[in-house]
Amino acid sequence: ISGTSQTSKLTITPSTKDVIATENHEISCVLTDIPSQISGVLWAPATDITNEYTLEDGTISGTSQTSKLTISAAKLVALKSTSATQSLTCKKTVGTSNTPVTATQTITIYNPSASITPLLQRT
Repeated sequence: ISGTSQTSKLTITPSTKDVIATENHEISCVLTDIPSQISGVLWAPATDITNEYTLEDGTISGTSQTSKLTISAAKLVALKSTSATQSLTCKKTVGTSNTPVTATQTITIYNPSASITPLLQRT
């Protein structure tokens, strides 16, 4: 972001979170100390894919802006099949030197299930 101060930073709170794969999960990434609206916040490894990831740059309020990543419940199930622990990072370059600033949330995905075990009949 040209004109953005070198003190600009990204934060995600909390940095770790347990999520349930039966619900969509939203991560908010706040960019602070910016002079104007930004666009093109990157999320890794996510890209805007229907029914998987939804990315929003957000709208500036004062000198901060909140970008959001929503991960669908179906995508969480798919991610869990690879690894229950996943890290998602937002990134934006700032200043005239294009310094990268990043923030990461590491999620642990749970997919609760229930089953009924039939009782054996006694004869």
